Amino acid sequence: MLRCPDALESEGHVAARLRFLPGGTPVYDLLQRTMGGLRRFDVMRKLAFQRNLCALMVEHGFRPRGARLVEVGTGWIPLDAVGFWMCGAARVVTLDLNRLLDVRLLGALWRR
Repeated sequence: MLRCPDALESEGHVAARLRFLPGGTPVYDLLQRTMGGLRRFDVMRKLAFQRNLCALMVEHGFRPRGARLVEVGTGWIPLDAVGFWMCGAARVVTLDLNRLLDVRLLGALWRR
């Protein structure tokens, strides 16, 4: 059985608890920007990962070009969806249980 590293496990627990508190999502957002994964977010590395994922999909017989895809777990920045679109997907629907998407953050990363 695969087990998450303790750091990832504890981050998930924090997120799960903060979302139930009034103002919890902005607090978690601040933590991510100052101490978490958004502190040194590398857009090009993420998009390169998506390119490799699309290549792997093609290698296994799935053609992303013209496909309609669903991406689950949007988070703050929908770069998985953008990556699939850049690989030729006709439409990408992106879903998340929590409304974390931050359009301002996405714009700031694009301008880098």
